[in-house]
Amino acid sequence: SADQKSWGRFPYFPSSIAMHPAGHVVAVNADSKKLQIMTLAAEGTADDQMPLAKTGAGPALDPARPGLLFHPVAVTCSNDGTILVLEDTKSSTGSSETVVSRLSAYDLNINPVYRFFDDDGKPSPWLYLSSASDYYYLDVAAVGDDKMTYIYVLSLIHISEPTRREWL
Repeated sequence: SADQKSWGRFPYFPSSIAMHPAGHVVAVNADSKKLQIMTLAAEGTADDQMPLAKTGAGPALDPARPGLLFHPVAVTCSNDGTILVLEDTKSSTGSSETVVSRLSAYDLNINPVYRFFDDDGKPSPWLYLSSASDYYYLDVAAVGDDKMTYIYVLSLIHISEPTRREWL
């Protein structure tokens, strides 16, 4: 109805949404590969007067390029404000030439944050998930305080379709 009020708007329908500790709402859209950050309004306003959320990231083609997303599945925030995006290319089509399953870290300006370490011990904006081809990664949650963050990732084991010979 015309008298319903909004406290914020996203330009892309959220596939996953999370509250940021600084009072923002963070969302990802799997189709557009966008990360969106919205500051909640103090008072409700008509939709057409509400500004859209800040939008960034976009489709990735190269797994080594920070700031872009392959297929965002879920989003969460750590206590220190780091935005964590779960990516899994297998969730987009069921299969992919480039299998990427990882957590990506961002700040409130949608800049990559080097919160993890790669195999060589160098800071990285990504934490690659083990057994990427064997699992579908579905959701992520972060809990903790200023000393320790626990990241929980929900996954489902990938069971390949049996071949016709296995049915006989």
